[in-house]
Amino acid sequence: YRQELQANKWKIKPSVYGALKETGVSMFYTSIVLFFGFSVFTISDFGGTVALGALVSATLLFAMLSNLLLLPSLLLSLERSIANKEVLKKPPINIIPEEDDNDMELPENQY
Repeated sequence: YRQELQANKWKIKPSVYGALKETGVSMFYTSIVLFFGFSVFTISDFGGTVALGALVSATLLFAMLSNLLLLPSLLLSLERSIANKEVLKKPPINIIPEEDDNDMELPENQY
């Protein structure tokens, strides 16, 4: 989403649509595969495994729906409520670019 914001000159609406178009289909298929994978546990004879399968499947389904429906809606409603667009340009936490995170990895001999 942040990459789309930068590419669309900090306009929220085209950024949300671009991010959904770019990642929405893969999020949907990944969630569906995991949903059916964990729902297989519900045919077990052991109660704990059945509960695990049902709870994880329901959680994955709810997470997918909220990521694809609720989160974009909240972001689009943000467009009207933000008076200062400069707030979007600087994140509230420090985000380290991928190129600069090499020094954060452990040396090979410290495993």
